[in-house]
Amino acid sequence: DWFVDNQEPDGTWLYLYDADDDSTPSEYNEVRHAGVTMGLYQAAAAGFPGALSSADRGTEWALDRLIERDGWAALVFDGRVATGATALLVAALAIRRDATGDTRHDEVLRRLGRFLLAQTEASGAVLASYDSARGGPVPGEYSKYYTGEAYWALAGLHRAFPDGGWGEAADRI
Repeated sequence: DWFVDNQEPDGTWLYLYDADDDSTPSEYNEVRHAGVTMGLYQAAAAGFPGALSSADRGTEWALDRLIERDGWAALVFDGRVATGATALLVAALAIRRDATGDTRHDEVLRRLGRFLLAQTEASGAVLASYDSARGGPVPGEYSKYYTGEAYWALAGLHRAFPDGGWGEAADRI
C-alpha cells in the first residue's frame, strides 16, 4: 500500500524524504526502482490489490529508459547503465509473466537477458556496469549484489524460455 500510495504519475516512487524540512530531494536510484517493481509483481502474484497496476507503471518508466546495442537492451538512468538495474527488471518481468500469463514483454525480456549475457564473463563473474560512451562493459568492476541479481534474473529467463541459453549462463555464475 505504501508503494501504491507513494507512486508519482510518471511511474517513479518517493525515494528520499527529509522530515526535518519536509522536502523530497531529487535523487533517484534506478536499481532500487527495478527492485520495487519486482517486489510489487511478487505482491501482485500473492493477490495484493493495486500491486499489479503500480508495478506496470514502474515498468513503463523503466522501458522508456532503455539503451539498445547489438541485439540487447539495458536500463539506463542519468547516463548510468548498472547491470543490477537490468537484472532486477528482468526478474520483475519474468515474475509478471509467470503470475499473469501475459507474454507482451517477451521480446524485451530476451533483449534485456542478452545484456546480462554480455555482462557475464566466461568465469561467471558479472560486470557491474556498461560504459555507453565507450561502448563496452567496464572491465574489472564487480558488485556482489548485481551478481546475485543477474543469477536470479537468468534463472527466471531459463524458466520462461528454457532453450535460450539462460540456464547455462546462470550455472556459470
